[in-house]
Amino acid sequence: MGKTSCALALAEEMGWIVVELNASDARNYSAIKSIAERGAVFHGFSSDGSFDPARKKLIILDEADSLYERAISDGGQEDFGDSGGKRAIVELLQRTRQPVVLIVNDLYELTKGRGGAIRNLTETIRFRAVHAKTIHTRLREIARAEGVDIDDQTLDTLATRCRGDVRAAINDLQSLSLGAVRVGATDVESVGARDQTVEMRQAIKEIFRGSSAWKVRQTLSSLQETPDNTILWVDENLPLFYRSPEELVAALRFLTRADVFLGRVRRRQYYGLWSYATDLMGVGVFSAHTRNYRDNVSPAFPQYLLRMGQSREQRRVRDSLRGKVRSYSHCSDPQAQELVRDLTQLLQADRQLAVALTERMALEESELIYLVGDEITGRILRDSEQDEVEDSLVSPSASDEESEDTHAKGTSAAPDEPENPTDDSARPAPPGKPDDCSQASLFDFGG
Repeated sequence: MGKTSCALALAEEMGWIVVELNASDARNYSAIKSIAERGAVFHGFSSDGSFDPARKKLIILDEADSLYERAISDGGQEDFGDSGGKRAIVELLQRTRQPVVLIVNDLYELTKGRGGAIRNLTETIRFRAVHAKTIHTRLREIARAEGVDIDDQTLDTLATRCRGDVRAAINDLQSLSLGAVRVGATDVESVGARDQTVEMRQAIKEIFRGSSAWKVRQTLSSLQETPDNTILWVDENLPLFYRSPEELVAALRFLTRADVFLGRVRRRQYYGLWSYATDLMGVGVFSAHTRNYRDNVSPAFPQYLLRMGQSREQRRVRDSLRGKVRSYSHCSDPQAQELVRDLTQLLQADRQLAVALTERMALEESELIYLVGDEITGRILRDSEQDEVEDSLVSPSASDEESEDTHAKGTSAAPDEPENPTDDSARPAPPGKPDDCSQASLFDFGG
């Protein structure tokens, strides 16, 4: 839709300096803070090198919805991922003195979770698909300027098949006119059909409020999501779009049947069954409606995925704890899971044992909280710190007594020295002549 081109054109028209971060750059917290925020807070210099405090900078963050909050390292200390990127964007918008443009394809992906504050700090400008007549007019202007003879029917075909994408229509016209003076309808057939990705909310609306089963099937085939994820969306939005009990029952029959096929895919690892599951959850659920609804319902995000996102940290702590128990006990994963339950009872019952296991297994505070809660975790950590302090302290009186004993032993005769040096019984046996009860060597087993 030319979102980045519009932002660059705005900067050119206003005379602003452009600071751009795209998807190929490291866009974690530190990267955005050091590059984008530095350009947004401080002023720059003009083209002749003079300081121009009135000249603004346009901060462009392209594909901002592609922040997966993951840390990706090259094996060293530098992080090339995008962990903490949303938090840095929020702080940037709160502190900025310069205009900022966030370019996204899916606004929800940017504003969900930690990015909820972004919606309140920005103004949303939507780029909608351009009408086919407008694209037809623009293509006619370009053809005349380039001296290309093309009829109106061919222009209509190019303007319609691009589905509102002006850039795609211009690219198709350019590819057809290379080395040719005239372009006809037969030439358009050489250009393959243009694939377009469909976002999930658009697909859900097509399933529940679409006009034909064929369009539903085509939409789901263009959807870049697995059926396992799609069925969660359909199940979550089913009671929002269908209100009749008969429609709900019929749709749930198709949905449960689709879930059966997905279960077979997981068990057999045969992904050819995905097509059956997709048709059942798409065309099947679409065919269940018996009335035409005129309302404008917004699709809801699946609560299951929300809960999984909220419990991500808890599941990380659980897996880390289970791994430590497995390594410490030398057991399998199922056995480690059973031991984690037993470990909870042991830590609650015996404080000294809890302190000892915390040190030996190197348990973190978050793992202790997962096992016994905040209150008992605080007690265990206090006891552990107290034990460390007691071990590091040495009593001055004990040290003085030890030095006095050492001094007394050094000035007096050794108590083990025999009083009569001529007594052979008191002398140790010479080498090579062991006592009767001793073993002369490792291979001497006689007796």
